[in-house]
Amino acid sequence: MTAHKESHPNQPTGLKGQICDVVKAAGKPLITKKIAEHFPDRPFQTVNSATNALVQAGWLRDSAKRESTGGGGRDAIAYEFDPNPQPKKQKKSAKVVGFGERKLVGMIEDDSIVKIIEAWAEGKSKKQRVEKAYKLVVPLIGNSRSGIVTLADEQSRVAVKEGRAFALKL
Repeated sequence: MTAHKESHPNQPTGLKGQICDVVKAAGKPLITKKIAEHFPDRPFQTVNSATNALVQAGWLRDSAKRESTGGGGRDAIAYEFDPNPQPKKQKKSAKVVGFGERKLVGMIEDDSIVKIIEAWAEGKSKKQRVEKAYKLVVPLIGNSRSGIVTLADEQSRVAVKEGRAFALKL
């Protein structure tokens, strides 16, 4: 039952390897119910879980055939063995950064938080950036008119200093 293990170095072992052997030996697609019949000592849910894991790993694939389970529900997927599974593209997981209160305060003090926000903003729409900026700024300036006017004055001062402001002569 382990002949196929020689053809691929990452071949599943244990129950998963045995399921691969059963499907391969059948020579035709099998539904999970038929696969589980080969493992009467194992609970159906265990075989089902192992079969699903093999599908996720690419060792078994949907044959596009459906078979009735006899229970009156929807037809079951019939799986076939894939001797050359293609590696699945790994989803990039979100980068989790631990921001303890001290670290966050330090990032605000040394302005390194600005680089993180700039990286987040890259590729976002103007509307998305403005909505996020508002949520980030409110705790710093408050939600009052005077806080918002003070922020606008500061933006104007910085724009003049950097040469980005234009004076209108009326």
